[in-house]
Amino acid sequence: MIEINLLPKEFQKKAISISFDRSLIYALAGAVALILLMVIYSIYQKYEISGIKEKIVEARSQTDAYNDEITQIDELNRLKNDLMARISAIEILDENRAYWVDLFGDLAVRVPAHVWLTGLKQAGAGEKQEIGKIKGQPIEPSEGKSSIEGRAFSLNSLAAFLIQLHDSGFFKDISVSQIKLEDFDGKAIYTFVINCDLAGSTVEKTTETMATDGANAGKTPGDTTASKS
Repeated sequence: MIEINLLPKEFQKKAISISFDRSLIYALAGAVALILLMVIYSIYQKYEISGIKEKIVEARSQTDAYNDEITQIDELNRLKNDLMARISAIEILDENRAYWVDLFGDLAVRVPAHVWLTGLKQAGAGEKQEIGKIKGQPIEPSEGKSSIEGRAFSLNSLAAFLIQLHDSGFFKDISVSQIKLEDFDGKAIYTFVINCDLAGSTVEKTTETMATDGANAGKTPGDTTASKS
């Protein structure tokens, strides 16, 4: 059957045609692909983070398991360092033992009657330190300004001590730094400080020389001069 549309053109049904721009289609496809990639990457990142967390938990558990061993190792290292420091101190002390024995032996026979010593100090780092220790460690004999402190009942006894020091090979550049007259238990005494340099090496002394020094130590300067003449 033939159909004839008698309606005017403005009322006639027009066919609907839809057309899409290719650039719009490409843009939509790219956006969808980007969203898919982001979703996939997010899932992958969550998986990686989960694996890292598991490794962290495992590492912490292993660390806790080895804490006791680590503490024991640290304690052993501390004991080792302390032992090595003591061994080093003993080696230094043993190496210079003969020097200090000879020095104090020589000094002992040179102290005359009515004189006694109260201190012997050697110049250390920054200021004088007592012989025997600097910062807890034995000191090595070295040439440097030192001081001898003591008391004397008379200037003649002090002068005799100075003469004896000049005859010693352990002390050089001897000078009196200080002399004070003080009261000690109701008696007048002289306190003194003598500056000197310690010889840096052991000085050999024969038994005969030591005996001679000991005999002269108790004499006054006049007696010593008379005996020499």
